Amino acid sequence: MSVKVKISEVFRSIQGEGIYAGSEQVFVRLFGCNLNCVFCDTKPDSFKEMDIDSVISEIDIYHDCRFISITGGEPLLQKEALKELLLKLKKQDKTIYLETNGVLYDALGEVIQYIDIIAMDFKLPSSTQDRDCSELHKPFLKIASDKDVFVKAVITPSTNTADVMNAVRIVKDIS
Repeated sequence: MSVKVKISEVFRSIQGEGIYAGSEQVFVRLFGCNLNCVFCDTKPDSFKEMDIDSVISEIDIYHDCRFISITGGEPLLQKEALKELLLKLKKQDKTIYLETNGVLYDALGEVIQYIDIIAMDFKLPSSTQDRDCSELHKPFLKIASDKDVFVKAVITPSTNTADVMNAVRIVKDIS
């Protein structure tokens, strides 16, 4: 029996965030997140449960695009299905870009070998109005540092300087 993955959508677009902004990518949006950030703009309420070969078929519609962005929600919540998907994409010589909230470091350790680029959202508690994830970001970034990784953070009117400085210290201590 094939592993199933919860997919919100697969589409081709231009990356709008981070250091790869402007690059054309196929986005594979996985369903579900383990955080509840107040500013989240990707809280889909539905998904299709698909086998991995069906997801690959949807990605293959955009056969001329080598850059695949695995995003969510939080993709690492579905690590077993993600591992199978990434393995098949790497066999097709795709460049894998993982967008993540940066807290599921054990799951990252299980799939890191298939990932080329990691875009990690540093979750500042004053911005997210959710729990402080900084102690989870540390081991995550240590694992991620073997790859091309960059950190981004959402700044809101409620963001405080102490949270930003703490994030800077954590990133600086690791790289």
